[in-house]
Amino acid sequence: MGLPGKFANADTNNFTNVTFVVTDGYVDIAKADVTLKSADLTKTYDGIALTNKNGGETETPLATESGFAEGEGATYSFSGSQTVVGSSANAFSYTLNEGTKAENYNITKAEGTLTVTNRDAKYRDHGQGQLCRRYL
Repeated sequence: MGLPGKFANADTNNFTNVTFVVTDGYVDIAKADVTLKSADLTKTYDGIALTNKNGGETETPLATESGFAEGEGATYSFSGSQTVVGSSANAFSYTLNEGTKAENYNITKAEGTLTVTNRDAKYRDHGQGQLCRRYL
């Protein structure tokens, strides 16, 4: 660090009861842990894809976004989609905001699940052994 001579005013006249000892060293600042997880979303089958939208054009926020320093963060783009009965990843990507340095963070990314469930079916007997299926 080369600090000798940097304490010109730290003499015995100014600090009579103080002894200065300067030792070269370093400061190790650990990376911050960041967790990003997209939401787990579920809906009943209706033929329309389930995406990371919440009843409209507004994207559902991440279920978990923690660890960024104040004023730093990321923007997100969601690409997951599930139309038929079943499950798939609520896939997303992220781009760090300007001024947010990747080398300052250990970023853990986890994708939630998009699940489309089967809708209930009701059967009605129309006589002569014919059943009619109607979805609710």
